[in-house]
Amino acid sequence: MKKNLKLIGQGLSFVLFVMMLSACSQADVTSTSQPSADATQSVSTAKNSATKGEPAKEESGTIAQAPTAPKIATFQTQQRSAGFSPDGQHFLNLESWRDQGAGIPHAALQIVNLADNTCVASGCLRTQFTEAQAGQSIESAENNLLQKTQQLRQDLQLAAPTPGEPLPVISRSRTADGTESVTVRLQNNQPLSLTLKQKRVLSGMAGGQAEKDQAAMQLEVRYAGKTQTLGSLDQMQDWMMDFSIREVRQAPTGDTIAILITGAERAFEGTLGRTIVQGIKLNN
Repeated sequence: MKKNLKLIGQGLSFVLFVMMLSACSQADVTSTSQPSADATQSVSTAKNSATKGEPAKEESGTIAQAPTAPKIATFQTQQRSAGFSPDGQHFLNLESWRDQGAGIPHAALQIVNLADNTCVASGCLRTQFTEAQAGQSIESAENNLLQKTQQLRQDLQLAAPTPGEPLPVISRSRTADGTESVTVRLQNNQPLSLTLKQKRVLSGMAGGQAEKDQAAMQLEVRYAGKTQTLGSLDQMQDWMMDFSIREVRQAPTGDTIAILITGAERAFEGTLGRTIVQGIKLNN
């Protein structure tokens, strides 16, 4: 009898030991699967910095504290060079990214005549790399376009473009149909108002019925009682899904404006935020 009681006692002790060990293991798993608040904040900050694709020195300025543009794309290109010619008549934007599918490096260059709001001849290019070049660096794609436009950039004095002045945003709003209203303050402290209107056609992949995604935009710029209209809602762009005003810059000469639009383009996974440069000449 005593022997049997002893065996039962040992069995109960073993069961209690297993239950305590299991509880400790679950507590360890729970604590390690939940990141700390600091870690979560660091990841969030890193993601926000990576998707902006803008120089850090601009993020710490006045614009970072003003109403910011909505995130309309899954991921953003990296802006490598952007700025005005010394006379303020032209604006250059060079950006790059790596394809999420095959990993192909890409780059796109825009040299825009701001007064006419048009690309200069042979000034808006995009690399045409294939899967055979997937192992190449992003810099190789950028250099490909820089070499092709070397003489043009020298002629327009854009070998080292001047960044210009990012203008502080006074107000920003966006409606459900994608219409955006943004007001910025010029260097002379006068307001400049922009309204972006857009028309979108969605493909089956985006919940629509069209064969492919398409979108068009039109900008209305109001300053000193005058209105300038850029673009047309009849000019549909293939594979574009949405547009948003990202930044407005004023040339050092003060007489021209570069408006940087983010266009969400259909990508291998999600959408790629690419830059579209629009320009105006202020009529004083």
